[in-house]
Amino acid sequence: MIVVIQVEYLGVVRLLTAKKEESFQFTCSPTLGQILECLGNKYGQEIAEECLNQMIFLHIPGFPASQLKWPRDQDVKLENGSLLRFISMVTGG
Repeated sequence: MIVVIQVEYLGVVRLLTAKKEESFQFTCSPTLGQILECLGNKYGQEIAEECLNQMIFLHIPGFPASQLKWPRDQDVKLENGSLLRFISMVTGG
């Protein structure tokens, strides 16, 4: 079974990656830590470090509201169809 996790970037990470969103595929349910590791491998150390300064909102399919997670919550298991939003704590317009 393929597990697809959607990731959206808002704020600094969006500026650094030049991407609004992307998806990652796994053969089993990944943890938040594995997503952070994938981002570091794909985009490099600067982005990996910046992701550690973000608020992360996790939306799991079937739940009515998002959950606030922090990079230290690396053991949180993600389900197929989960959406992660990386949001800078301070952003401007």
